[in-house]
Amino acid sequence: MKAAFRHGKPFIRPEDAHLNIGFSCVAYLNTSFGLLPQQSNEEERIRSVVQGLHGLQIYANQYWYKHILAYMDLVVPQKLAVPENLVQQLEEILKYSKATLPEQLTQSSTDETSKSKQALNQQFQSLKQFPA
Repeated sequence: MKAAFRHGKPFIRPEDAHLNIGFSCVAYLNTSFGLLPQQSNEEERIRSVVQGLHGLQIYANQYWYKHILAYMDLVVPQKLAVPENLVQQLEEILKYSKATLPEQLTQSSTDETSKSKQALNQQFQSLKQFPA
C-alpha cells in the first residue's frame, strides 16, 4: 500500500470516502432520535450529549450534505449508479426537512435574485436526478 501511495495513487478514492462519510451521517441523523430513552427529561438528554453519546450529531448535522454533494459531483460525470441504500437514507431524511427556498429566490424580479437562483442551481446540479 505504501508503494502505491508513493506513486501518486490514493489508496482511498474520494468518491468512496464521501459516500461512506455522507451515508454514515445521513443514517445517523435518521436514527438518532431512537437513541434517546423513551422516557427522559431534558436534563437526561443533555447528560447523554455531554457524555459524548451523540458526538457525531453536530458533525453529521453540519456536514452531511457537503459529503453527499461532493460524492454526487464525482459520480454523476462518470455516470456511476448511486447506491440504493443511499437513496433510501436520503428519502428518509426528507421527513425531517424544514428547508424552503426563501421567497426572494422563487421570484426572479431582480438581477441579483436571478444570479442567486443560478448559483443555487449550479451548486446542486448533480442532484437533479433526484427531484425530491
